[in-house]
Amino acid sequence: MGIDPTLPTDPFAGQRPMMVPAPLAPQSSAPGVRPFDAADQPVALMQTLDPSQLRQNVKVPGPRFFAKDGAWRDVLGALGDVMAAAGGGQGTYLPTKIRQMEEMRAQQMWLARRKIEREEQLADRDYEARKPQYFSGAEDRVQFDPTTGQTNTVYDAPTPAENYAARFGQPDSDEYRQAMQDYTLRGWGSTAMGNKMALDDFRTENRTQVKGSPSYRDLHPRPTAPRAPTPNAVVAGILGKVTKGQRLTPGEQEIYQTYKNGRRGAGGSGSGSRTGADPYAGQTIVNPTTGQRMTRKNGQWVPAT
Repeated sequence: MGIDPTLPTDPFAGQRPMMVPAPLAPQSSAPGVRPFDAADQPVALMQTLDPSQLRQNVKVPGPRFFAKDGAWRDVLGALGDVMAAAGGGQGTYLPTKIRQMEEMRAQQMWLARRKIEREEQLADRDYEARKPQYFSGAEDRVQFDPTTGQTNTVYDAPTPAENYAARFGQPDSDEYRQAMQDYTLRGWGSTAMGNKMALDDFRTENRTQVKGSPSYRDLHPRPTAPRAPTPNAVVAGILGKVTKGQRLTPGEQEIYQTYKNGRRGAGGSGSGSRTGADPYAGQTIVNPTTGQRMTRKNGQWVPAT
């Protein structure tokens, strides 16, 4: 009794379709992708296959009958089980043989599934390596193809200057170009400088008008604080009244006498005699006490004649 080398049917074949990836030819020229050999061939597409295709109906030539692993072992084992059953016992060869065959079939099924999973992993890896990549530069959107190393602009966003200029006119128009220039030069553009000059002219005109008008200080001067009169000012006032012949008050008369005494002391002080013209010579005053007219002669006040 020989061993059937046929792969057993997948017990899950009726529950799901099997996805078997179709291998592609290696592309060694793709940048960033390592070429694989036949044992590690990347796959990119998945094809739906019937699970019955997993059965490998390949006839493997077995050994001869009397070879080391020939059919004679199965014949002898079967005869031994028959003799054991005839003697009231239980055969062991056939149950052991059947269990070994089931284990071998399960192992082959496991290897087939692992192979499919490995191919799916390679397909996912190859897809991730070759799929287009997208990058953003400012507001632009760029696509990069790893297989060719080329880039493609998906979305070319306008610059802030273009967005600003689009409010004033169509591209290539005078208004559009002027707005682009103003946005780039900002405060030093022609429009901004013209506005600055107009504002300066307006301020200059206002300053000119203000200078020709009275200010608040001119219309509302601050009151000056009263200051105490100085001795010279008091004496000058008294002398003025004496010169005009006006009557002096008692206080003014006392100050006037003190002033005269001081003048005499100053004239007679010091060593030697001091000569000089009398500053009051020839002046006429009125005595505030008696009302008599007095004149200055030889340094003294005498009644006027």
